[in-house]
Amino acid sequence: ILPIAILLVPKFRKSSPWIFRAGLLTLLGLILYRLNIGLVSMAGEPYVPHVMELAVTIGLFSAGILAFGFAMKNLPLEEDPCTHVH
Repeated sequence: ILPIAILLVPKFRKSSPWIFRAGLLTLLGLILYRLNIGLVSMAGEPYVPHVMELAVTIGLFSAGILAFGFAMKNLPLEEDPCTHVH
């Protein structure tokens, strides 16, 4: 809820350090949530992921890298230095 509160304040929403903090808090919250679910659900029993779980994880990670590469090559994310007039 804290990242939402930070981003609802216009002064903070326009500040890069506050946007970074909100993102960092969101990431920390997600990590703690997953850690909590993992610790509670396993309750001391050893867990070895199934091959299909590993394949899906590797596939999603690879798809993210490919999507990022596609975006970097095909979207105008950076200013072209040749068209900039001094």
